[in-house]
Amino acid sequence: MRVSLYQALNVKANEVISFVGAGGKTTAALRLMEELAGIEQRVLFTTTTKILEPIPKQDEYLFLGGDEEALAQVPELLRHYPKVFLAKRRLEEVDLTAPSTGLRAGLGESDRDYPMRPNKLDGVPPSLVDLLARQLSDVVILVEADGARHCALKAPAAYEPVVPASTTILVPMADLTVLRKPLTEQHVHRPGLVAGLTGAALGQPVTVEMVAAVLSHPQGGLKALPEQARAVPILNQIAEDRPMDEAREIAHLILRNERVERVVIASLRASRRGFAPLIGIGKETIAGVIARSGFCDEAIPNSLAGDCFGKKTPRNDTAVTCFLVAPEPVLEVMINPQSEIGNRKSAVAAIVLAAGESQRFGQPKQLLPVGSKTMIQHVVDVALSSPVEQVIVVLGCRAAEIKASIADRPVQMVVNERWKSGLSSSVQAGLSAVKPQVNAALFVLADQPGVTPQVIARLVERYRQTRAPIVVPTHRGRRGNPVLFGRSLFGELMQVKGDQGGRELIAQHSDHLEEVEVETEAILVDIDTADDYRAANPNTPNKPVLSQSEGFGTPTSNLQYPISNTQYPISKSINSLIIDLDGVVYRGDEAIVGAREFVALLQREGVPFVLLTNNSTRTPGQYVTRLAQMGIAVEEGDILTSAQATALYMERIAPPGARVYAIGEEGLRTALGEKYTITEGEADFVVVGMDRGLTYEKLRAATLLIRSRARFIATNPDKTLPTKEGLVPGNGAIIAALQAATGVAPFVVGKPEPAIFDLALARMGAGKEGAAVIGDRLETDILGGQRAGLITILVLSGATSRQELANSPVKPDLVFDDLRQLYEAWPKS
Repeated sequence: MRVSLYQALNVKANEVISFVGAGGKTTAALRLMEELAGIEQRVLFTTTTKILEPIPKQDEYLFLGGDEEALAQVPELLRHYPKVFLAKRRLEEVDLTAPSTGLRAGLGESDRDYPMRPNKLDGVPPSLVDLLARQLSDVVILVEADGARHCALKAPAAYEPVVPASTTILVPMADLTVLRKPLTEQHVHRPGLVAGLTGAALGQPVTVEMVAAVLSHPQGGLKALPEQARAVPILNQIAEDRPMDEAREIAHLILRNERVERVVIASLRASRRGFAPLIGIGKETIAGVIARSGFCDEAIPNSLAGDCFGKKTPRNDTAVTCFLVAPEPVLEVMINPQSEIGNRKSAVAAIVLAAGESQRFGQPKQLLPVGSKTMIQHVVDVALSSPVEQVIVVLGCRAAEIKASIADRPVQMVVNERWKSGLSSSVQAGLSAVKPQVNAALFVLADQPGVTPQVIARLVERYRQTRAPIVVPTHRGRRGNPVLFGRSLFGELMQVKGDQGGRELIAQHSDHLEEVEVETEAILVDIDTADDYRAANPNTPNKPVLSQSEGFGTPTSNLQYPISNTQYPISKSINSLIIDLDGVVYRGDEAIVGAREFVALLQREGVPFVLLTNNSTRTPGQYVTRLAQMGIAVEEGDILTSAQATALYMERIAPPGARVYAIGEEGLRTALGEKYTITEGEADFVVVGMDRGLTYEKLRAATLLIRSRARFIATNPDKTLPTKEGLVPGNGAIIAALQAATGVAPFVVGKPEPAIFDLALARMGAGKEGAAVIGDRLETDILGGQRAGLITILVLSGATSRQELANSPVKPDLVFDDLRQLYEAWPKS
């Protein structure tokens, strides 16, 4: 299945992508530029070395100038042009050997869609790219970071590649036409260095092992790879009819390196459907020239001549510019399951299919009442409460009416005008709206109100663990819905016809799918008839029996089935706890009723727990003392603050001793000071936590550092803090000031981000299965727990009232008045 290059590279809106190596860097970058512009993503193409001068099209702009001019003018240019080229100046140096500068412009093995002038442009310093990356938070920057003299393979010299520190994706490249060619300057740039990296002898044939060794070597393709960047080599297999065995073998060898996230095997030809010049064709048919040029897989009929027009060139040859059909370039993507970066959570979109006519039911099922909501509202809220990055709702029959009912939800609505043609048309309408950074789509049926956020979370988590192309829920061996499809199958889904949906693909790819057994039969039940609706309607006596205790807690409307069908579901299903402090364990200086007893119960029963707080101002020792004064005895290891979590997160991205400019109080400075150098001057990181001594000077210093090169990290996003006087500014307000001044959004560690929950589980040595979050805030504790794929329990002893719960799209699994009610319901041994 063929996919686009931006999909294969998993490009997000603010990437800095540096191309190194040989074998089509300019082609790959320009093709990527076209693809991204086609999805309305603004792109800046630049170089830190030298490139041929591109001839801008109508929607492009070439800017030449110094650093200060570029910083001032490039952002403004990108507001008017979707594609901007940036270089320092024109050089007198000319390259007449490039494929796109001679008679074969438009027909060469590279840059077909980009005729260029033979003169070269001088590149910009990498520091300028870093500054622009800070300034252009919603622009993709493409960087050609070294040269290869049109060879198919290269090893970098001591002074190259010139990779900007802000690079997020490093793309080493090679052209596989080099295989079996002699290791000489004719085919390999710097063959002596390649021989040194691979142990080969000059002149011997290039092998798959040699190509893999060069691309994956820390002094080869991965040289200058920034710590935070993903490494994604591209193997350019220009001849598509060439067997894939060698390319796959090279990819497998490269993927032994844990720093490589994935390998892309591609055939980089014409960059898009568009106009390209064909020079000097004489009387040959246009179709014949196009077919012979390799633009298309099949010969094009002469009828296409009507889409072309001719004109005279200065050489009096006939120049024909024709609308060409280019296939998607990517032949295969191979992902490294051992890559740390490759194992980061992949973005998933939930596509709610709600376009049907409900012919069997007799009226729109989407507007039937489910509790206090309509069915579509309920299903959409379940999707919004799940750990997905995008929610798309596909509408069709009575679209305006259904759209109005969910107009206040933060979802993207797509109207499928072809809804009568079958389910597949809605699937394809939903896929067309998926963001480019999303790697998988979960199809949620609008008439399955029994599906819960926990079911979705388990499917998403299994996908993120396995990267399986299909993930299906099962109950007692029977497959149900919703079903998740990875991006690698999007192309096949776009070809499905009628009412098949994804069933055909599930059958075809049964050897590669993952099944997730769930306790609820709701995945098997949809609403087709009035009897189905009466059986599933939450207003009927179909509530789950969660315990023999009447005071066990109130299940919310999106949990129609018990967590467990055992006698004591809490004790059986929940085996570890992440517990918020303020509003759950204490309020002010007093313990909330039941807190002492509940903590003692957990300690007595041996249930692992972590007391988790977004507060970064105190140290764990201070919390231990404070809780002891309330009669709650815990150890420092039982406490995890957002300051500690930030320090733990930084262990993954920063070397010991890294320089940190910190805005924050004792808790943050103590946590960071154990391994990092707190500085008031130059810094590699700016870390921001709550600071009641905040000054303009602190904001000024942090702004200058972030705008230069320092990475921006925040402990937590809480916009306000509750006090006796009322709500006052929290850390989120400090973040907002810095983000407004720099245009850079921070990486946030604390709730509701999943990172802090993952760190809490690691502290306990616990997995996600059976882990639960207890909190009092829907927007941090409960939403964060759902994003992390955990069971969520809301207590009403803090920030959330029952009315606020009823009006919120975020719904916990269980609700209790306070810890006393939970303590009374928890079975004692």
